[in-house]
Amino acid sequence: MSVPDCTYHLDAISALLDAGPGAVLSADTLRHIQSCASCRREYEWLVNVSKDLEEIGSLAARQAPAVDLTAEVMARVSAIAAPAQALKPYRAPRRYMVRYAGLAGLAAAAGIAVFFWFSVRHDGTTQEPSELALSQQDNEARFPHPPSESVSSPGNQQSSLDELQKAIGLLHKYDASAASKKPVFENTAPPDLHALTASEVWATTRASVTDAGARDRLRRWASLAPERAKQVTQSPGASPGAIIGAAASLDPAEAAPLLLTALSSYADRPAAHMALSKAYLSRFVNLQGNDPAGSRPDSAPPSGLPSGPGSSDVSADAIAAADDWIASDPKNALPYCLKALLLLEQAQPDIEGALKLLSQASMLPSASAYGLDSAGFNQEALIAAGMDPETAKTLSALTAGQSQNDFLVKFSQNLLDKARQSLNQGDLQTARAITEAVQQLGSQVGTGAQLSQERLAAMEMQRQAITLLETIYTGLGSTSDIQQLTLDTQKLAGNMESFTSFLNDLGNLFIGATDQVFGLITDIIRQTGDLTLFDHLPS
Repeated sequence: MSVPDCTYHLDAISALLDAGPGAVLSADTLRHIQSCASCRREYEWLVNVSKDLEEIGSLAARQAPAVDLTAEVMARVSAIAAPAQALKPYRAPRRYMVRYAGLAGLAAAAGIAVFFWFSVRHDGTTQEPSELALSQQDNEARFPHPPSESVSSPGNQQSSLDELQKAIGLLHKYDASAASKKPVFENTAPPDLHALTASEVWATTRASVTDAGARDRLRRWASLAPERAKQVTQSPGASPGAIIGAAASLDPAEAAPLLLTALSSYADRPAAHMALSKAYLSRFVNLQGNDPAGSRPDSAPPSGLPSGPGSSDVSADAIAAADDWIASDPKNALPYCLKALLLLEQAQPDIEGALKLLSQASMLPSASAYGLDSAGFNQEALIAAGMDPETAKTLSALTAGQSQNDFLVKFSQNLLDKARQSLNQGDLQTARAITEAVQQLGSQVGTGAQLSQERLAAMEMQRQAITLLETIYTGLGSTSDIQQLTLDTQKLAGNMESFTSFLNDLGNLFIGATDQVFGLITDIIRQTGDLTLFDHLPS
């Protein structure tokens, strides 16, 4: 079995979801499933989820309760516990992106509302697939069962692999489809920043718990159109913070000199150094992720300076910016990892230097993408663009962490792509070192998170790394590593389940909050983040 073969057949399985009821798997893919335990497991999981989603749709229509959420939620606020800490907080490899895209389509067809990234029932409980299993007859023709033959391997290793695969199966109950889906913004004129009010933002936030369109509107309002962002950066009275916030909506090549200017005043702000490093890195790898600015029809990058992945070799300026970021925040693991990716992106990759940096990063206590600082920069940019200050504060608070989520997930994917390249070249040790560093970075991001979106990114980073480590450890024949990975996976699944409950409570709070309570929520988030929100709300 080779990774490219598995990728091909997993993509074929994923495509079955989108092809409609008449589609069937090819004989070649069925033979592969028969001989490959890993792909057979993915196939069987996909069959079960396909069945479950259809049943969930009908159950949702039959069981939707009529509840006075305002009275219920506000009565519970004082009793809700703070979220559990994500101690070993992962994102799926590229082949999972295809698979989850198909599930997103099924979920939409079934009428399922997903709050943030995880599929959760509105009453706060998760639904086990076994509770919703349909009859075999409904999908037998479309999803034939391949013979169950095990892959030959030493007994102890196979037993450990079986335990690991069961643990990874626990992660599949959470739907990460939203993580791979770029927001699709309505094809309308940019919003009137002068007319937008805090009350309208609060109403849209309530709707966003169950309405993806409302979530997209919030993100669009919170990100300046490129032309408006240029006006802010060219304004003589614009603060360095407003320039940094506005530069996030510009092409990286155009943003870099503006960020350098802002840094002359903000050299002691690590978040400003991160903004510059991201702009440089974006010239060589794709970090757009779910970036709303890149989704709008008015966001075409300017001509002139080279930009975009593969435009040129990594510059000395990019390396120097990463070094400055490290110097400004030496206990943060993230800038070390960013510099490592820059070294791996060079025309002549410095693998030894990159692995040394990743090793240094792994020994640090935490990592931060500065979600609250970035929200502050964004608030300044919105105000400079003409938005009412109270509306700008509300909007920046209620969308805080989303751009950090996008960046962290896309950044880790780029690092893991380097690990896959090493794996495909037969260099399992380099692949292992990079992937373990990403798993550890996910844990560190979880430790340093102040915002729920940052913690979600941490979990996705670990989930992606865990899946790739399964392949690497199997190739190395390391039973002890497989056993440790099983423990890590079980721990992550437990953290995800606890955090799903917190996200459900947070969604219920938003639905039931009055404008007065939303004003308090905004202040708390801007000061301490949303992870401790329930600790600070009055009883």
